[in-house]
Amino acid sequence: MAQVRFDAADDGVKEISIGVAPAARGRSLGAAAIDAGVTRVFSDSSAARVVARIKPDNERSIASFRNADFDPAGRETADGEDVLLYSRNRDAGLA
Repeated sequence: MAQVRFDAADDGVKEISIGVAPAARGRSLGAAAIDAGVTRVFSDSSAARVVARIKPDNERSIASFRNADFDPAGRETADGEDVLLYSRNRDAGLA
């Protein structure tokens, strides 16, 4: 129903991509899949941060990443398109 993929971005940084099957959209699966994937990456690698690049008009994706404890991290142009950056650090949420 959902697929999460990670690619190496920079030293210590992984870039996340997610796809949710059309039949499963709208059921709040995105945030759970993102969180599970990031938890696994942090436990299985030395990555210190995970970043997401999201189109500004993709409100569902923005909500999913925010619900998975990602924070806004700016904007950039990628492949000629404006994208929002969201990130989650390994130590996020730790006291």
